[in-house]
Amino acid sequence: MMEEKIHVEHQAPKLRIVEGAETKEYLLTETVRFGRRSKNFSGGIEVASGVVSRYHGDFTVDQERGTVSYLDAGSTNGTWYNGRMLAEGERCVLSDGDVLRVHGSEDPEGTMDVVLLFETGEQEMLPADDPKDVLSIWIEERSVINRGKKKTLLKDIHMDIPVGSMVLVLGGSGAGKTTFMNAVMGYEQADGQILYRGTDIYSEYEKMKYEIAYVPQQDLLRMNDTVMATLENAAAMHLPKGMAPEEVRARIEKTVLLLGLDRVRDSLVGKLSGGQRKRLSIAVEYIGNPALFFLDEPDSGLDGVMARSLMENLRTIADDGKIVMVISHAPDRAFELFDAVIVLAKSSRDDTGHLVFFGSPTEALAFFGAKNLEEVVRRINRVDEGGDGKADDYIEKYAALHR
Repeated sequence: MMEEKIHVEHQAPKLRIVEGAETKEYLLTETVRFGRRSKNFSGGIEVASGVVSRYHGDFTVDQERGTVSYLDAGSTNGTWYNGRMLAEGERCVLSDGDVLRVHGSEDPEGTMDVVLLFETGEQEMLPADDPKDVLSIWIEERSVINRGKKKTLLKDIHMDIPVGSMVLVLGGSGAGKTTFMNAVMGYEQADGQILYRGTDIYSEYEKMKYEIAYVPQQDLLRMNDTVMATLENAAAMHLPKGMAPEEVRARIEKTVLLLGLDRVRDSLVGKLSGGQRKRLSIAVEYIGNPALFFLDEPDSGLDGVMARSLMENLRTIADDGKIVMVISHAPDRAFELFDAVIVLAKSSRDDTGHLVFFGSPTEALAFFGAKNLEEVVRRINRVDEGGDGKADDYIEKYAALHR
């Protein structure tokens, strides 16, 4: 059954403009001219790139109809709209995710290209207190049979995660972080129930699996393909078969811009840096527009700057109405980007992983009396692993607060 739309939140439509390494945003509240920066240009959207004419085109805002359209003003290089060149005098009405591009004929590598991504500014919203607008996790137990004996890996994990959240998963050694993530995704079902906006992921898995994306720690990419070939293959796999070619192209362009891959679109995967390759792995999954995003140590092996940039990309994905769940062993590099942190700990009494904390990162520091999130993990790790060996104490403390 389709969900009833409660209301639509209206914001001014905007353009996200990528010019070289710079990205800018313009709110479209009135009709404006688009062109190259010059002393005679004022009151419009201006860029520095020489591939753009001084008067390149117009964005027309029709307040009565609630539409935005674009018309090329007879520019030298023309304007590409969702992968095709606009004809002279052709006006296009823009939809969410549409991509405009200006490309110079004497710049085959596209280093001077200017890309404009249109966003309507409208977002369907449910009331914040609507119980369906969450990922509800209720794991009674996750067990396996090992040599004829039952082994319990996780036990008593309950929480609700609102749509639009970026969540960090922390845990002591052997606490079951990957097992937990697999159980939530439905890859390895636990005894319990996982509901996304009221739909049971376990019982409706064949339908819900298309709403779930998983990025493993190891990049599974073909090194001899280009970035664009990789994304085109991903689009063919993840997007509906009947989708119009221009819509597919728009989705690819949006993904390229969102994940900072525009400058390497024609590069071989094998020539990418570690951070670029990881962003491409995320892009391969994001292109299908999943609702739930799970990542296992996406920042592993990256330096601080690259790891921070990657986490900012994930924050943008969460802000697009997704739930992003991340396992990381260097959480403090992006502390404030997370809405919540899940901490798992392995009890010495039953040798099972338990939920020891769920809340905001700041609340986690207060709960564990820690200065940073790495210290939180040290509190619950075993003594022989350099930790404080206090997992049982915190398991009891958290359970007492939620009885």
